[in-house]
Amino acid sequence: MRADAEEILATSGSQQAIDLLARVLLEPGQMVAVEDPGPCWPRRAFASLGARVVGVPVDTDGLVVQAIPPGVRLVCVCPPLLVQIQQ
Repeated sequence: MRADAEEILATSGSQQAIDLLARVLLEPGQMVAVEDPGPCWPRRAFASLGARVVGVPVDTDGLVVQAIPPGVRLVCVCPPLLVQIQQ
């Protein structure tokens, strides 16, 4: 992805980034789709700003795009967590 310096915004972490994006892109009552199952903190962050949060199922490839309901303003997906177990 190409971007100019004025198109980049650095935050102190993903929680701050989600909060900032939600405040800029969403109005209360607008719908946000999140992975279900998925991490709960994005769901709570969007709901605390008045968004209607809906869960969208995931499969082995990630979020099932066909299951996103009409009228969704924003879709939040998180990278898979990879855990290596030492033996």
